[in-house]
Amino acid sequence: MKPWKRLSEEVVFQNQYARLEKHRYLMPGGNEADYFIHGTKQHVATVVALTSDEQFIMAREYRPGPGVIIDESPGGLMDEGEDPMAAAERELLEETGYKGEMHFLGRTYISAYSPKIKYCFIALNCKKVAETNHDGNEFIEVILKSKEEFIQQVEAGEFTDQENALWALRYLGW
Repeated sequence: MKPWKRLSEEVVFQNQYARLEKHRYLMPGGNEADYFIHGTKQHVATVVALTSDEQFIMAREYRPGPGVIIDESPGGLMDEGEDPMAAAERELLEETGYKGEMHFLGRTYISAYSPKIKYCFIALNCKKVAETNHDGNEFIEVILKSKEEFIQQVEAGEFTDQENALWALRYLGW
């Protein structure tokens, strides 16, 4: 198997948060096909965070994609050239006001149709050290969940960072 030959690419939409490109490929069978690639190469850092008494620190937000209010891992876009762990620490502090002992869990592509990479972390023994610092488009409520509540949410598939949750549970030996 070989990579497909890209014949062209064009940006069809872009704003400060999103980018959509149309890529035309020559397929192995000789025909041509268009694929839509979403996102920029601006990567993402997420962190499953726990207090010293094993309460999970969650960011409750309305998410327009699924159209629901959901509790998820703090995280977000990394600044250009930013170290993934520094980004995870920054996002945790900005979104929740907590800091903790950060450990790298893994990385993954966010989709087969995006170049973005998601870096996943766990933060242990987190303590509240500051007030939240959200940008103008973030409306976050900080929620603490028990281990049982967190696992129930993950098992129900009600989590946007499923791989981070599963890696964190494995790291914790649960």
